[in-house]
Amino acid sequence: MSAFLVSDDHITAICCFADKCRGAGFPQHGKLFQVLKQANLNALTDRYGDPAEEAAEKVGRLDLELVEILKAAQCLEYQCCDWDQWDGSDAEKYLRWIKNAAVGRLPGYAEANWEVPAGAARYGRRQVIL
Repeated sequence: MSAFLVSDDHITAICCFADKCRGAGFPQHGKLFQVLKQANLNALTDRYGDPAEEAAEKVGRLDLELVEILKAAQCLEYQCCDWDQWDGSDAEKYLRWIKNAAVGRLPGYAEANWEVPAGAARYGRRQVIL
């Protein structure tokens, strides 16, 4: 597995989405940026041994589509998971919350059944093959 430092614009886009749907106790844009960037830097330090720079708060605007936010959040999560303190960190919790918030806003999500009812396959429901 390898890791890289994502761009500031990458993190800014995630923070801008979080600004739109922030819940109680969720950090402001600049602080969220700092937490996510520092997690990425920490992962690089733990993975490669290079001393990490200090992440500074940064505020910008960059709005992406929901699917782009999901992909950006997954990418950042992958780049951060080499940090030995990733599991349970604030950054990990924030990214999980952001991904869940994005999924919940996907078109059709609110209207979709929560459970697939028993017998659905017998009644000609679409079959999804991956």
